[in-house]
Amino acid sequence: MFVTYKKIAFLVPRPNMSRENFLNHWRLRHGPLVANSPNYGNWRNRYVQNHVEGDGPVGKSFLFAGMAEFWLPGNSPNEDEFSKSETYRLHIALDEINFINMSETISMTAVEEIVLQGDAAI
Repeated sequence: MFVTYKKIAFLVPRPNMSRENFLNHWRLRHGPLVANSPNYGNWRNRYVQNHVEGDGPVGKSFLFAGMAEFWLPGNSPNEDEFSKSETYRLHIALDEINFINMSETISMTAVEEIVLQGDAAI
């Protein structure tokens, strides 16, 4: 059976950073930086940013400003190796600290199971 591993991260802005500034940095600076990092394709097949719009459930404030999804190549999670790679350490991690509150951000590795294959754009 083919298994698709993905990393999901719920991102929190740095303290005293507006949601608008966070989203602008994430969209306009960090996204292109990640996509153009050397050898990034060896570690991730796809990178998607999900920007939260409005309040959380039932009108309550929502801690997270967005959710990032990363599809991992191969048959196993590669987080330990990726976090030690030059791609992450010398490119991506250096920018994450500029806009992400790393101590409040939550991430996990998951197995993707498609329940209903739709015809939406990829």
